[in-house]
Amino acid sequence: MLLDFNRLRKEHNVDIKGVIHVGGHIGDEIEDYQGIDNLIIFEPQKHCFDQLAAKAERVGMRPTLVNKALGNFVGEAEIISDPTGLTGSLLEPGLVVDYPDIVFSEKFMVDVSTLDEEIGYPHPYNFLNMDVQGYELEVLRGGSQTLKTIDYVYTEVNRAEVYKKCAMIEDLTAYLQNFGLIKVAEAWHGDWGDAFYIKE
Repeated sequence: MLLDFNRLRKEHNVDIKGVIHVGGHIGDEIEDYQGIDNLIIFEPQKHCFDQLAAKAERVGMRPTLVNKALGNFVGEAEIISDPTGLTGSLLEPGLVVDYPDIVFSEKFMVDVSTLDEEIGYPHPYNFLNMDVQGYELEVLRGGSQTLKTIDYVYTEVNRAEVYKKCAMIEDLTAYLQNFGLIKVAEAWHGDWGDAFYIKE
């Protein structure tokens, strides 16, 4: 995370009842959620999912773990990944190829679902965290019902096509405004960054 999670919670009086984390990777941020009872994490890449599950057990946490990608449809899709599991996306690489340590050489099919299909209503979650390599807007489009009761969104954002046809930060900001979620913080590392939105 480019924005410090605990600092955001203090600065904005964030009251987390439950977290939906989309793109859990190998559990890099799982310890930030210590003490949060309701936690569900989605990760489509099996080798990353297994490491995520192992880390959750190692740190004594028992989140709900789901081995799926999220988007705006239910079915299957091809994910493009590097062999180390450093990154993977349902979108083709764009400017991300400028990073010499990332080589996209693997393609495989993963299960895809939607936020609304997986979360349902009512649900105990009010915080959404997304790290899905350019696919954020599609995740949101598949969660129009879920978003009605989300108070906070932390998401990776882009200001150039890091992945081909990925949404720009302006697209995400405009879409989230439809649900009363307003951007209150952002941080950048080149063409990608993180942003934090709070319901007015």
